[in-house]
Amino acid sequence: MTPALLRCIESKALKSNQEVHLPETFGSAGSDSFDEFLARLIAAQQSEQQWARQQRPVPFGRPVDITRLLSRRTHQLLQRTAEYATEQGQHEIDALHVLHVLVRTDPFTAVVRQAGVDPERLADEIEQRLPAPADDAVATDGRPALTGTAQRILLEATQAAKGFGSTYTDPEHVFFALVMDQDTVTGQLLASAGVTPQVMQEYAQQAAAAAREGRPMPGTTEAAQQQQSETPTLDQYGTDLTARAREGRIDPVIGRADEIEQAVEILLRRTKNNPVLIGEPGVGKTAIVEGLAQRIVDGDVPALLQGKRVVAIDLPGMLAGAKYRGDFEERLTKVVDEIAEHAEDLIVFVDELHTLVGAGGGGEGGSMDAGNILKPRLARGDLHMVGATTLNEYRRIEKDAALERRFQPVTVGEPSVEDAVAILTGLAPATRSTTTSATRRRPSAPPSSCPTAT
Repeated sequence: MTPALLRCIESKALKSNQEVHLPETFGSAGSDSFDEFLARLIAAQQSEQQWARQQRPVPFGRPVDITRLLSRRTHQLLQRTAEYATEQGQHEIDALHVLHVLVRTDPFTAVVRQAGVDPERLADEIEQRLPAPADDAVATDGRPALTGTAQRILLEATQAAKGFGSTYTDPEHVFFALVMDQDTVTGQLLASAGVTPQVMQEYAQQAAAAAREGRPMPGTTEAAQQQQSETPTLDQYGTDLTARAREGRIDPVIGRADEIEQAVEILLRRTKNNPVLIGEPGVGKTAIVEGLAQRIVDGDVPALLQGKRVVAIDLPGMLAGAKYRGDFEERLTKVVDEIAEHAEDLIVFVDELHTLVGAGGGGEGGSMDAGNILKPRLARGDLHMVGATTLNEYRRIEKDAALERRFQPVTVGEPSVEDAVAILTGLAPATRSTTTSATRRRPSAPPSSCPTAT
């Protein structure tokens, strides 16, 4: 079982405005707190579903493109699902297609086996429930369309991912949504087969024990074990920006060539080789890091940086659920160890760098914050890090001299009016591909100055 699936099962669940927290006694010996948690979660979902039925139809405003919230693995899942639907002679992707692909993929195959069900037999049952082939449901752009049920599952999965503190929606969130939504054919099919939240919890406990003891996770195939990532904890709490750039999921970076060049030069140094981007909120600090990732993918960097991965660490996600002292330290230490083992291949990006100071410390004696954990690694050169923060917040880092001297500031100013127009013009084609409206005309010339309030 992947770490993300463990988090799906053991973390909180968020449905619309209703939030369910794990009880304080969850996980204690002889406690039935998971049953209580599960009952509250299901009750919240049923309440929301009942409210939704009473309120239909609900007018929607501007459509939301959730594809930007899907992880690389989820995009790959949907690609395989589309191929499977096409093989079945169908031109719409249904939730049943998604479930069919999932139950034949580790770690979900192992979860199904935990329920005492043969995954292949369940896959056959799913095929029998598939709608008849039809040729009249082709999307206007030639790509498979999503049925209403599939859209609903993806929306619920995205909502669940948000509640679990994840930035992107992973296949684990999709599987969680399929299991929990009892109003759909997929949810009813899984429940009748015995794949319930209780079974998922039992498997999670076994998988956690196996991970602690260094054993293969129960039920996983040998091929799946060989395909496991070399940096599983980093993958859980990070986003691979180079992978997103390779997939074309990063917008063009315009007008920031100088800042990117400065970051590259600093990364090539022997000492103080960790750039920190300092600028006001919204000036495009993260875009500079994305531009660096795009250059690495395009091969437009010096040889020492070619082939590196740029991974953005989700520090709030690491803090989420760290209830006991030492939980956060353990997570961060695992991530740092994985980065150190693959230091030649990784550049780590930490947004809101100032949060490292005091993060996870808890104000208690004997507890280390993130900055103290990272300082020895930075001093030894085990980490290549890019940070981003505001000028005011950077003063918090300056107070920690041992941490501050590991970073080289790069000032990121606001774009000029001419640069702003160039940015908007350059982004227009990318924006046009995801919206129904298009830019009708380009400005003939930028204004010479902007009016100021008096």
